[in-house]
Amino acid sequence: MKKLLLFLVLALMCCGAALAESAATPTPAPTPVPDMLAQPDATRRPITTATPRPADAPLPEDVFIGNAVEIARRVDMLAKSGTFYDYCNRTGASKTLWDATTRGDHTMPVRMYSLSGENLVAALTAGVPEGAAVLDLSRVDIRHDLVSTLPDMLFIGRDGEEVSLIQGLGRYKVFAADIPEGCGILVLLYEDAVPIVCYWYTDRGAVSISAFFLPDETLAACDSPEAAAGWFQTQGMPAAVFEEVTW
Repeated sequence: MKKLLLFLVLALMCCGAALAESAATPTPAPTPVPDMLAQPDATRRPITTATPRPADAPLPEDVFIGNAVEIARRVDMLAKSGTFYDYCNRTGASKTLWDATTRGDHTMPVRMYSLSGENLVAALTAGVPEGAAVLDLSRVDIRHDLVSTLPDMLFIGRDGEEVSLIQGLGRYKVFAADIPEGCGILVLLYEDAVPIVCYWYTDRGAVSISAFFLPDETLAACDSPEAAAGWFQTQGMPAAVFEEVTW
């Protein structure tokens, strides 16, 4: 099934366009969040967050890595909000499932692994006949489609309620960074917490990055790029080269 999906993704990525441009910016400033929330009965209730707000704790100085860590913190902050659970739990997930899916402190990863778009394309096209059409990563639509379809493939075989919760808690942001055009996947691993996976792509100076929880004990235990690549294959994905990210 996953091989068929990969083939369809490759087939659909043969058309496209391009988009806008902006200048580089420093690491993100704190995201304004209200301390109190108005209730239907006219009372006010504190918003609870178990971990620091997105930019309260120091962030990596590298603009790209700093924003990846920050969006992961946003996802964690949302998940740890009792108010969000009470009023925005549209999936109807039980508290037990919610806590298991979002477990742990996501302030700062202890390890981070990267799968670049180039390495993913190389894995997807390994063994294709010489002269066959290849994915053109110079096109923004191809970069977007290549990485944005991967989460759905990683979700295959998971319980539908869990998938709905993961998708409901996921978030994205767009920021400016002076980095080469590209796309890829980032795996953020923590001391004792559920992994967070990000996928990203660029468009002439603008970077769009999305983050979501991916509860998987084998992934959480990966202690090398090779281990992360092995886990990726166990999900029915191609044999791809992962790299360790330092900051």
